[in-house]
Amino acid sequence: IVAMYLGYVTLIDEQIGRVLAALDDLGLADETAVFFSADHAGFVGSHRLADKGPAMYDTIYHIPLLVRLPGEGLAGAVCDDFVTLMDLTPTYLDLAGAPAGADGRPGMDGRSIAPPLRGQRPAGWPEEVFLQFHGHHFPYPQRGIRTRTHKLVINPADIDELYDLTADPYELHNLAGHPAYAGVARDLARRLYRH
Repeated sequence: IVAMYLGYVTLIDEQIGRVLAALDDLGLADETAVFFSADHAGFVGSHRLADKGPAMYDTIYHIPLLVRLPGEGLAGAVCDDFVTLMDLTPTYLDLAGAPAGADGRPGMDGRSIAPPLRGQRPAGWPEEVFLQFHGHHFPYPQRGIRTRTHKLVINPADIDELYDLTADPYELHNLAGHPAYAGVARDLARRLYRH
């Protein structure tokens, strides 16, 4: 499974390389923003699973987002701010000079990530990211909230999950119901339900 996955990654890398080379050949690289992402990641053996599914582990939800902005000079920079796929459309609009983001554009929950991509951290940038799975092909809806240090997953049809991501980055020890984490669970649940 791991070898097959690495083969797919290699194939995708080669195809992205072809696109970038074509931009260079056409003289468009200096005026073209390039974004690469995915809709989800895969288990590839973690948690003894091979594919994807109704589980809110980082191995599924922490997806790649690679960006090249023309003329920015930030090659190799890493931004670890929380962003979601809903932020991409407002970002595209922002880069094109159109109004964008949750700051007034009707029907759009995302926000432009152009400032963090340029090394800026706007005031009020989220300190958490919200997760959702509607159960469309598995009858198993979930909701979750992830901060830099903890993750709470609400499983209406099963046991909830709470992970201390500092002590347990691979999410192997469910702390839901653990008395020492009751305050963390309450705070995260409040934030999740408010959202």
